[in-house]
Amino acid sequence: MAHATTWSSLSRKLRRTFRAGNRSGFTLLEILIALAILSISMAALLGSLSASINHQVRAKREAEAVELAQSLLARVGTDFPLQAGDTEGDESPNYHWHLTMAAYGVTADSSNDPPPALDTSITVSWDGGAAGSSVTLHTLKLVPSSTSPGTPSDIMPSTAPSPEP
Repeated sequence: MAHATTWSSLSRKLRRTFRAGNRSGFTLLEILIALAILSISMAALLGSLSASINHQVRAKREAEAVELAQSLLARVGTDFPLQAGDTEGDESPNYHWHLTMAAYGVTADSSNDPPPALDTSITVSWDGGAAGSSVTLHTLKLVPSSTSPGTPSDIMPSTAPSPEP
């Protein structure tokens, strides 16, 4: 008989548990709302991650472009002659550069003399030169005088006419 009372008491407990007002757990609506909140937060997280990766790629490209521009500026005077004009070229399929040298410090009185310096600028672009995808560096390059260093005219130029023999 003890066995029968155990089953009957268990059956009563189960009936009480599954009554409409006594259910525990999540409803379908609660699960759908939780999934909606989760998907919105995941979309925001992935958008932030994507923007971070894009910024990292842009910073890498910009650093490589600055390094290339500095390298090209260092070659002015050796690989590129010190004269006014434009030169351009491609460095790998990703970067295009444009070097411009213009006379600096030229006055009306010295128009026949070579310029004492060249205003030198280099622009390195990538991604086809789209907005914001280029770097420009400027510097002045001194033009050496036409006489060789160490000659007396460089040390102490003479202003008086030389005596005739």
